[in-house]
Amino acid sequence: MVATKTPAESTAGRAGTGPTSPRGFVVGAALAAVYLIWGSTYLAIRFGLEGFPPFLLSAIRFLVAGVIMYTVLRIRGTPAPSRRHWWNAAIVGALMLAGGVGLVTIAEDFGVGSGVAATAVASYSLSFARRHLYFSSIVEHSPTPSPRRMPVFWWVPRHVTR
Repeated sequence: MVATKTPAESTAGRAGTGPTSPRGFVVGAALAAVYLIWGSTYLAIRFGLEGFPPFLLSAIRFLVAGVIMYTVLRIRGTPAPSRRHWWNAAIVGALMLAGGVGLVTIAEDFGVGSGVAATAVASYSLSFARRHLYFSSIVEHSPTPSPRRMPVFWWVPRHVTR
């Protein structure tokens, strides 16, 4: 008879595992930072709308974030993006500004609460995953999957990022 170890016993000798390990703390701290920073974004939009129009506020946020990220990456030694990378980033940024973030900012400008906006945006990823599972089963079982049969939210990421 072979003795088997429980999950707690099998990780007992390994460094850096478990909820009280330094790695577990770092993961927990990273999740807490995401929750606080991401959640406070919608509250910051609420306060920002007191002095700026919705799309200008979003454009300023994107510009400041982009400059910070570009500066940090250049300091770390990452090579400058190519023209193709700039073009792709411009397309994605315009879609986000005109669609996702821009529409959330307009909704908050019309009186939607920041908590409701945060909840609506958070639930979008779940509905996206549900649609992905549904449409992937349709495309998998079709004899010849073509771009016409695929929803637009599949086509755009595949062709814009190449």
